[in-house]
Amino acid sequence: MGLTQEVLANYVGEKESVIKRIELGKLKPTIDLARKLEQVLKVKLLEKLEAGTNVEYKQGKVELLLGDVVVIKERRKSQGGSPT
Repeated sequence: MGLTQEVLANYVGEKESVIKRIELGKLKPTIDLARKLEQVLKVKLLEKLEAGTNVEYKQGKVELLLGDVVVIKERRKSQGGSPT
């Protein structure tokens, strides 16, 4: 659809970092988020299971990583060796 991760995150009400981690396969979306993604992207992500199927589901939680809470600024050294 040509959406950026930032725009998709806004459409589904999540942080851009969550969308990035889902795309990288590092995070599985919750059922609620998967439903939102289905609506926005017009794709099928979830399937109904037949009765009697043994499935264990844990409520997905978004974990924060250091990169989610810290902004790292790169120091550049000038030719004189002092940071600018």
